[in-house]
Parts: sequence; C-alpha cells; structure tokens
Amino acid sequence: MTKSATHGAAVHVRDRWVALLSLLSVLGVAIVETAAGVHQVASTPRPADLKALSLVVRGELAAGDLIATAPAWIDPVVRSELGDKMPIAMLGRPDARRYPRIFEISLGGARSEDTQGLSADWDKAFGAYSLRLYRQRAETVTYDIVARYADAKILQFMHDPKRPLTTQSAAALPDGMPATPCFFQGPSPATCPPPRGPAGAFVCPQGRIERRTLEIAYRPRLGLSVSAGAGHVTELIWDAIPDDAWQGATLHVWLGLHDYHARKNALGPAQVVIDLEDGRAQQVISVEPRASEQTLSHVTMPLPAREVSAQPAGTLPFDPASAGHRLRIRIFAENAAHHHVGLIAELRR
Repeated sequence: MTKSATHGAAVHVRDRWVALLSLLSVLGVAIVETAAGVHQVASTPRPADLKALSLVVRGELAAGDLIATAPAWIDPVVRSELGDKMPIAMLGRPDARRYPRIFEISLGGARSEDTQGLSADWDKAFGAYSLRLYRQRAETVTYDIVARYADAKILQFMHDPKRPLTTQSAAALPDGMPATPCFFQGPSPATCPPPRGPAGAFVCPQGRIERRTLEIAYRPRLGLSVSAGAGHVTELIWDAIPDDAWQGATLHVWLGLHDYHARKNALGPAQVVIDLEDGRAQQVISVEPRASEQTLSHVTMPLPAREVSAQPAGTLPFDPASAGHRLRIRIFAENAAHHHVGLIAELRR
C-alpha cells in the first residue's frame, strides 16, 4: 500500500471514531436531560398528590393524634387540605410529647423536629410528598396553665430595685407598697381555644394578660401574652392546683418574646421567676429579645412534695388532697415598652 493510501485509511478510521464519540456525547446529554426531567416531575409537589395523601390521613387519624409538617413552610399548604383536623391547640403546641401518634407529612424527605429520635412504623410516598406514622410513649398533661389561666390571681406592684426579684412577692410586700389586682374584662375565657371574635383579658395598671396565638421564633404558639409593665412586677398565681395533678409531675415552662416588631424594638431582657410552694423551689429565667427570635426557651422543674407538719392534739388530720398547691410566676423588665412575654406552662407526668 502506498504512503498516501495508508494516510487516507487512517483519516477514515479517525473520522469514524470522531463520529461515534459525537453520537455517544449526544446520547449522554439526552439521557442526563431525560433523567433530570423525570426527577423534576417526581420532586414537584402536586395538589393531586397532597389530596390523595390527605385522604389516607383522614382515614387513619384518631382523637389525640398529631399532624406534623416538614419543612415547616409547607404547613399552610397542608392546612389547605387538612385544616379542619389541625386546630390552633395543635398548631400552637410547644412540643409533641403529649401525642401518642404523629402523622408526619414531608416534602423532599424532610424530617420534623417533632419526630427526631423516633422510627417510623410505615412510610408511604405520594409523588414529592411522604407520609410517615410514628408512635411514642406520650406524656400526660395533668394541669394545663394556658387552658386554666382564668383560675389565676394576677397582681401588679411596684418593683423595688433594692431587693432581688426572687424575694419580691405580692404576699410579702413592705407596708406602703400595695399590690393592685388585675381584673378580667371581656368575654369569658372558660373555653380553650376561645371562640371566634374578641377575647377577654386581665387588665392591669400597666399592660394586660391574655390568652392568644403568639408569634415566637416565627411560629404560632398558643399561650399567654404578659405585657410587662413599666416599673412594675406582674405576678400570676395559681394557688389551688389539685394534689392529684401535682404529685409525681414535672413543671414544664416555655418562654419567648411575642411579636417580631416588638422584639426588634425591645431593650434588654425580661426577667421571669418561677416559684413553687412559696419559695420551696425557684428558678430565674432571662428572656432575651435577640435569643427569642431564634428559639422558644424550655425549662423544667420537679415539683416539691408538700411538707406536712405535726398537727396539734385535738385537730382534724391534714388531708393533702383537699389543699391546693401554689405556683407563682413573676415577670419584670427594666425597659418594658416592648416586652410581651409569651408563656406556656404545663404539669406533666
């Protein structure tokens, strides 16, 4: 074969390889684009998928179950299908520990904070959505402060800068420093959640205390809003907590500052003193404006057993079940113009 013929054959082989590689490249791009399109379709949330998922939830849901969403921003979308099964007491929960079963509706495989550490009984896919069922050993709420807030006695008195807040109480005020009661005004707060329309509130010389849907850390919370009064301590007292709700239980308290704009303008912290059985146990919490944008603070306190002293001869024996236990919560802010303290509290066993 001549030199020119050999060169021509090599060029021909090279051209065939180039054409083959070009074809493989085009096929590869097509495969990638097809896979991306399939993934996009599969990962796009569709109303029909959410509707089908919601029908399954409605068929499985029982009283006392929780519907949780992940990520949190899909909550309004989920409520468009299941809003009648998601009351404000559920949406404004401080945590999920009181619920024995949790139905988690997830987009893109996200997990809710309510199901962390739990294993799913089952997991069903509905397009881009997933539905998982979790079970847990639920905690029993023996006394709900938010639901029973109308049972509170609320007093307000001038703050004494010379004394620590832990020792200041309406029950131990010096002479000349009277406490002013805060009276309830408006519709009865007997039901929780309240009916539609204007709600009543305890009105104090400085500020008010009301049960409402709060915004703490950009999420709704059903709790008490306590407007800190300028120069005043606001004291909330529950002094008739039944013994059967108290014994063996733990006090859980969640705190944060309500309302984004108020938090942004608030100067300095609010101080909260939790007092059990007139000083038998105390805890002081500082609620910071900046921190409250990020989280809902949670503290727990074991409840002290009642001390029963010896009864004088000839008196009837003491019956602890007939005497109530006392919880006091004092709230004070040095610069109180924008401090709306959000409070949720429960006794749990």
